[in-house]
Amino acid sequence: DIDKVDDLMQDITEQQELAQEISDAISKPVGFSEDFDEDELLAELEELEQEELDKNLLEIRDTENVLLPNVPSTSLPSRPGSFYLNFILMFKIFCLILKLIGNIGKSSF
Repeated sequence: DIDKVDDLMQDITEQQELAQEISDAISKPVGFSEDFDEDELLAELEELEQEELDKNLLEIRDTENVLLPNVPSTSLPSRPGSFYLNFILMFKIFCLILKLIGNIGKSSF
């Protein structure tokens, strides 16, 4: 029937127009026609990052499950080059502490 074909063609045309409107709406950037002060945006970003850092640093975390290394019961021998050995030992301890702090931060989320 010619009326059904005509109705179908109208429906198809309407759907194509709707699809074009949606496509146009998606392709237009929203809010980017305004001029933004880049320095102001960067300052705001830095402020937000500082707030997040302050929040994380001031947050008291659960420390019950933190395993710390045992304290050595003997003193290290004093010999030539012991400065470098002590430096390496302190560096390893520092790295371990950083690792533990990182694990504490991960476990609180």
